[in-house]
Amino acid sequence: MASVIGNVVTTQLVDETDLAAGTYYYPSEDDGMKVGRQTDLSLAFVLSGGVTLTLEAKTEEDDAVSSTWQDITKAGFNITNNSTGFASFVDISGIVDWDNLNVTAWRAKIVTSDSTNTVKVVSRQKAVS
Repeated sequence: MASVIGNVVTTQLVDETDLAAGTYYYPSEDDGMKVGRQTDLSLAFVLSGGVTLTLEAKTEEDDAVSSTWQDITKAGFNITNNSTGFASFVDISGIVDWDNLNVTAWRAKIVTSDSTNTVKVVSRQKAVS
């Protein structure tokens, strides 16, 4: 579910407890979230119980089958502790920004280690004025 205020789109990507052990992609594995004119992205998250979050992006316009997703987590700026360079976020709460993304789509990758966990992720995308 998304809300739009001005040039900012806020989307609840996931709000789950006790997901089965596995790998999940939000908003989708194949397509991710199209960027369009929205080049600034932030993710707010709460992760607990063996949950790992990374961000992947692609630059190809072609179909999902031939697209190459790349991990861009390290390019994010963690505004909760004023730092960069994180390979992933594990069992933590935070807010991370990626500004001026020159990509066609992104997706959040969630890996759960067992079925006792909490996963909440909200995205905010800001369009270029």
